[in-house]
Amino acid sequence: MGIIGDYFFNSLLDWVKASVIALGNSAFSLFNGYQESIFTSGNTYIDSYINICVYVGWGLYIVGATLTIFEFIFLYNQGQGDIQTTVLNLLKGFLAAMLSIPGAIQLFILASQLATNFGDAVYKDNVIIGVKNLFQGFASSTQVGGVELDILTLVILLVALLFSVFKIIFSTIKRGGILLGMFAIGSLYMISIPRGFFDGYTSWAKQVIGICIQVFVMHALLILGLETISSNFIIGCGLIMAATEIPQISQAFGVQIGSRGSLGSIAMTATNLLRVVH
Repeated sequence: MGIIGDYFFNSLLDWVKASVIALGNSAFSLFNGYQESIFTSGNTYIDSYINICVYVGWGLYIVGATLTIFEFIFLYNQGQGDIQTTVLNLLKGFLAAMLSIPGAIQLFILASQLATNFGDAVYKDNVIIGVKNLFQGFASSTQVGGVELDILTLVILLVALLFSVFKIIFSTIKRGGILLGMFAIGSLYMISIPRGFFDGYTSWAKQVIGICIQVFVMHALLILGLETISSNFIIGCGLIMAATEIPQISQAFGVQIGSRGSLGSIAMTATNLLRVVH
């Protein structure tokens, strides 16, 4: 009974590992495709929402540009106007209103496609072969991926691995919706750029870039972790768990992705609007 029990337990662990590895690549690529299709499927409601954000941005830019021109005329009559700075601010605002949302969409699509292509290229050749070798070695002993592990440690690592994969997948699901929400916030900054206030818009742009970086880096670390599991199980698990920390790493370098950065951007937008009113 002991030999039979060990055999069924090892078979169960093989099945769990195979499921985690298959789920990691296929689900991540699938959800990346879903997030990309938000902007490419031609959904009427989503396209209307994006167009509204673009039109609001252009409208606020016109208001900000009008205020900037009147302010320049007033200061110029007093001998204080700077025509070069005024023209540059108007040009920066025009480019921001024209390119911000379309540029963010194209950057997000590019990051999703790069992540999917990278995962397909690595997973197709290396991961499948490595997993087969991993299963063969694990069926006869507790030496997994070149590391000797006891059963309890192995179970703990498998649970942590499964949790990390699901965390990455759920993070992927909501990313496109976060970007859509940021479009509404980004359009509000168009009123402040012509007037020379760039801090809020710069923070918003960093968040957009951070989301796109997260798309690629999380998928890359996930695939590299799955590929490394065959040679070193612990290092492979570490790479996959490290993929869940990309938002925190980005935030440490000034690229905030979560709600904390969004709330700060909203507060800065409100401050800029109050400046316009007064």
